[in-house]
Amino acid sequence: MLIFFRRAILSNQDVNSNNPFYDLWKNDFWGTPLASSNSHGSYRPLCVLTFRLNHWLFGYRPWAYHLNNVLLHVLSTALVLKLGKQLLPYNAARAAALLFAVHPIHVEAVAGLVGRADIIACIFYLLAILSYIRHRDEQFDKIDSPSRSQTPKQRSKKSSSPIKNDFGDSEKCVFVRSYHSKCNFCSRFYRSEFLKNNIFLCMAIFFATLATFSKETAFTALPVCLVYEMLLLNRSQVSHYRKVSSQYEC
Repeated sequence: MLIFFRRAILSNQDVNSNNPFYDLWKNDFWGTPLASSNSHGSYRPLCVLTFRLNHWLFGYRPWAYHLNNVLLHVLSTALVLKLGKQLLPYNAARAAALLFAVHPIHVEAVAGLVGRADIIACIFYLLAILSYIRHRDEQFDKIDSPSRSQTPKQRSKKSSSPIKNDFGDSEKCVFVRSYHSKCNFCSRFYRSEFLKNNIFLCMAIFFATLATFSKETAFTALPVCLVYEMLLLNRSQVSHYRKVSSQYEC
């Protein structure tokens, strides 16, 4: 571990600010150019950036690096608790967060300064999953809210009315949804509406990217979101099947 510490922090030119800032994004975790044959190939610029900030503020004082690791671990534990509240009963979520906080497997990541890459990747990983869960919750709310707020007369009137687009006209600006649209104003409006309606989905992709820039194995964040999506679809299909089956029961 001491050898890794010397190579990743003490002798890393990206940490002690001897290299320009933009070189940090072209070098690997140990400060070697990615194009070099001697490069380890581990690309973790966000973790190296935190080491660089540590050195800029406190130099090579070990307590500052250890304190940052502990604070980051506390933040990741809080995110585990938040995720647990989304998926588990409250007491089970608290127990899971407590187990995550004190589990011996995290000793190397928290006590070892080089293990900061695991902690930062964990934080962005959890933020990506939480953002995706929030996105799915909002999508379900948008589907359910109109039917709850409208009276049966309004719902029947809406169902009998012709289909209209977002601009309130059934014929105009239909080509807005086309990639090769010639209506620049309408296409910009549609794109902005898409971003506004899917802001948490964009955040999930953003946090997953940051997690990958912290440690390579965090690229699995988006596949985990996909698995969550598949579980939701399977759950909705099962509930729909049960609802239909109950209607035909004698």
